[in-house]
Amino acid sequence: MVQPDNIWYREVTADLARRIVREHLEANQPVTSHVSFTPGVQGLQQMSGTRPGVEKPRGATE
Repeated sequence: MVQPDNIWYREVTADLARRIVREHLEANQPVTSHVSFTPGVQGLQQMSGTRPGVEKPRGATE
């Protein structure tokens, strides 16, 4: 998972990571084909076609 500007990318490979750096970080153009979540008014907004996240237990640490 990679999340520049609080935009979450899915299925990030080494090639996609290079593309994210080149297009999103250097040119300020998100790679929309691999975006899972974007910032919204009430938190992160899931993009269509992505799997729902899995809620993880909070508070308990080992």
